[in-house]
Amino acid sequence: MYGRNCNWNLKVLLCDQAPVETSRHRDICTTVFEAGNHSSTLTGVFRPKLTRMIKRSVRKKVQEGLKPARIRNKIFNEFALTSATTPSLRQVQSVVNWYKKTKLYSSDTVEDLQALIQQYRWHHGRGGSQPFVLQDPWIGDGSVQRPLLVGFSRGGLICNRRHAEAYPLHVDATFKLSKKGFPVIVVGVSDANRAFPVIAVFIASGLRQPFFEKAFPDINTAYQAITGGTPIDKYLMADTDDAQHNVAVEGFGLETTHLMCYFHVIANAKKNASMKERATPDY
Repeated sequence: MYGRNCNWNLKVLLCDQAPVETSRHRDICTTVFEAGNHSSTLTGVFRPKLTRMIKRSVRKKVQEGLKPARIRNKIFNEFALTSATTPSLRQVQSVVNWYKKTKLYSSDTVEDLQALIQQYRWHHGRGGSQPFVLQDPWIGDGSVQRPLLVGFSRGGLICNRRHAEAYPLHVDATFKLSKKGFPVIVVGVSDANRAFPVIAVFIASGLRQPFFEKAFPDINTAYQAITGGTPIDKYLMADTDDAQHNVAVEGFGLETTHLMCYFHVIANAKKNASMKERATPDY
């Protein structure tokens, strides 16, 4: 078979610098199948290599969330490379995709997310430093019909729940930790040292009341399974959001003192004052 798909297409089988030394075949070049060293005037395609230092730099930039094209430009300036020694974009993409897939567990498919959750689902054999997924997560595409709610924690972090007996249990949501735009619910404890020991982190597709009604019992179930005790909440600090407030009243009861973050108090007071100014007619 001779064609574009043939493995022997355009292969050089004759050596033009090692002629046969016999009188009969003096003008005939030797073949590569004969013993000895052979050379050819044809040069192979030069492919720049990614050294260990370059790969280490690429991994750090992947953790920062940079794209392969920008990573390639940065390593060009960082290692003073030339156009001939700079790795191609395809080489950089290969390293980036491998690192994100195997080390950062990055995936855009629901099937891969389900497999990852099953792999890290909590059981009694997991140690205090091993991460795990809280029980019975909602695995969907983030739509209203198929919501997403996955909680992550560790045994040592879950044990921070016992500090809520003396310090406020703090619940907050942020949109700055998820690249897909999903809110991240952070549950922790605000202690006297102005620190924030985290208990669990939830990736959710919304901030409606059912999400918080699902998140708090999951933390309590994990706490009871790991420590064998029942959590006691004396203070609860949450936003002024209706969903969080309703869950705080219904789920924690009147025995728990409900607090509000000072930042949210000032923000809501300023918002309310500006609305009243716009509503007041000018005479």
